[in-house]
Amino acid sequence: MTKILKQTFNYTVPDGKEFINFDTWAGEYLEQEDYNLWFQACKRQNEIMDKQQSEDKMTKDGDDYFWDENTIKYEQPCDQEWLAFWNRYLDETGIAFESILEETGIDTND
Repeated sequence: MTKILKQTFNYTVPDGKEFINFDTWAGEYLEQEDYNLWFQACKRQNEIMDKQQSEDKMTKDGDDYFWDENTIKYEQPCDQEWLAFWNRYLDETGIAFESILEETGIDTND
């Protein structure tokens, strides 16, 4: 049996600043060459996430993700260039990001 975990994201914006999402930040603040690299990295990251869904390792419901426990603990799928842009986004905007995992009480038979 494998447990299903719920992943929720929290964003905290610095005092006096407004929230800017990842896509808007890229469009407004990246030079064209970096934007092109960011765009390709996002495509690869989306392909990774689509693969996780097609293999029944992850589902999305609104802003929440539901993961197979083994995937979230051991595989941690992510495009590394996308992750570098994500970290740059957080650094440049000052946004604090938190990923919260909760047990759902749901188990799968695998």
